[in-house]
Amino acid sequence: MASIWLRTLKSYGIPELSIANLETNTGQGDIVHKVIIINADQQIGNYWIRANMSSCSIPRGSPDTINYNTRVFDNMNITGILRYEGAPETIPTSEAYPADLSDCTDHDPTTLNPVSLTPSVPTDYAKRLLLEISVRANPVLVALINNSSMVMDFYHPSNEKVIEGAGFVTSDNAYSYDVPNQPVEIILNNTERRTHPFHLASEEGSYSQPLSSLKYDFNNPVFRDTLTLKEQSLTAIRYYADNPGVWLIHCHIEWHVEMGMVAQLIESPSEFKKLTIPKDVLELCNVKDEENS
Repeated sequence: MASIWLRTLKSYGIPELSIANLETNTGQGDIVHKVIIINADQQIGNYWIRANMSSCSIPRGSPDTINYNTRVFDNMNITGILRYEGAPETIPTSEAYPADLSDCTDHDPTTLNPVSLTPSVPTDYAKRLLLEISVRANPVLVALINNSSMVMDFYHPSNEKVIEGAGFVTSDNAYSYDVPNQPVEIILNNTERRTHPFHLASEEGSYSQPLSSLKYDFNNPVFRDTLTLKEQSLTAIRYYADNPGVWLIHCHIEWHVEMGMVAQLIESPSEFKKLTIPKDVLELCNVKDEENS
């Protein structure tokens, strides 16, 4: 076995870590965009590199996924071989470090806390949004945020609607807040009996650990853009509204996006309306119209 050093590529101020296992979820680029340094300080030989897939989000053998009866679920362990120079080409006999994958949670947040955050962690908020995540048959299986499944409008993009002052319909799942540079809080209520890796596009925020009642860590919380919502839990995130535009907040499992587990955040529309849609972007809309004419 060898120790692994994790060095962040982004300027979050997270110190280098020595770890044995790294838990990461779908789309967590803020975790996997790291330099992983392996200390090759063991005897010359062959060693397993392991990636263990947890099955607690979709139970193994469940018909809820199209792959339930394939070999994907026969073996949830993915392996490679780290072979030292001069080692024989033999199968490794190294044993895995103990790892508990039963709760489908993120990597221990206490090891990923930044040394400092600029700006500081917001201790209050100017705007709060409540987003409830659920799934139901209607009659096909659809994903819902606040009882609405998002349907993409390819003919009237949201950027265009904001700049032109047009309204949104329910299926746009649009939530607007006009508090430039002030703190925003989003409460994610996962009513599901499974986890969801949720991503907030363009923003990165501090968040409390998922708890049955809201409790906040204002001292040194994790700073990231994708987090795992534990089953039947509440999670609070806070960030500063310093990037006017239309941004998605969504599950990072692709077919959950297709099912409609997406909301749009219309940030600082009064500032965004001052912009002009670039010509090349407008031409994309014309191409879409021609494809469907």
